[in-house]
Amino acid sequence: MSNENCTIGAVLTDTGLILFKNRDLSLDPAKAGLPAPILVTGAHEYIKFGTGKTGVWAGINAAGLGVVGADGNGIANLVGEQYGGGHLTWEAYEHVIANFTSVSEAYPSLVEFYEKNQIGGTGDIVLIADPSCALVLEYASPGIWGLQFCRLSDQPDPHTPPYILRTNFFITLSQFRPRPENSPVHMSSEARYRSALCQLAVTGKTTKVEDLQRMLVSHLNGVNTFSTCRHSGNNEYNTVGSVIMHVGSEQIEAHFVLNAHPCQKNYQILALERADA
Repeated sequence: MSNENCTIGAVLTDTGLILFKNRDLSLDPAKAGLPAPILVTGAHEYIKFGTGKTGVWAGINAAGLGVVGADGNGIANLVGEQYGGGHLTWEAYEHVIANFTSVSEAYPSLVEFYEKNQIGGTGDIVLIADPSCALVLEYASPGIWGLQFCRLSDQPDPHTPPYILRTNFFITLSQFRPRPENSPVHMSSEARYRSALCQLAVTGKTTKVEDLQRMLVSHLNGVNTFSTCRHSGNNEYNTVGSVIMHVGSEQIEAHFVLNAHPCQKNYQILALERADA
């Protein structure tokens, strides 16, 4: 839906994986009602950041496999009884972190789930990542997918960045989104995308949590809806929460600010001991 505009991404660093998301909604951050993250036990212990309209839609398990999602804001809005609703998207995300340990295992299951349930809406962008690989799945309508991989290599190509980023518009399926000049939603999305890429390009594989915190609270395009940390005087397109999940060699740390602009609060931390994948 056009009132949900997020920034999501992953960086494969020299010390592990960092997965991040800013959650943007068309309301006052203090009224967002995002619940605190919880630890869930099972086949794989994982951190879950809420579900549905009142959640961040993010999570990571003890094996270091994480997921973040965003609305794709495609042209078509596939609604009706024949299409699965948005509530099924988190069910798909949670199934991934509850049952798998790597991107290669997880993404076929994710695609199968979406197709089986004919998930509709205006398209989804789903980013799944482990310490060796990140993958963006862009979903426009039943049967239409775009994939973009980012892999860690012992002999990295200097021209291939170790990060991947999305801000609510399709890249591999660009024909399914409005042109920026025809949609203020996508003008903002492209502006945030460009400024975030500029910041990620500076740190690359050496990126640290602190670097991403600076990026996610930044106002390079002004204190407005065109910056990564989004502010609006009319309660449109505000950043209402921010999550950074760092997978280290022994521990996973989830840093988060909820129900506030992240530039106005300190990030809290929830830790999870890393299990052998």
